[in-house]
Amino acid sequence: QAIEQSRQQHAGDLQEKSRLSRMAENK
Repeated sequence: QAIEQSRQQHAGDLQEKSRLSRMAENK
């Protein structure tokens, strides 16, 4: 259970990073 939770957290972190990088590119 803990492993699955950390995996979901990691995936969300990657999505947030890509979103931030896209925003930085748009500026």
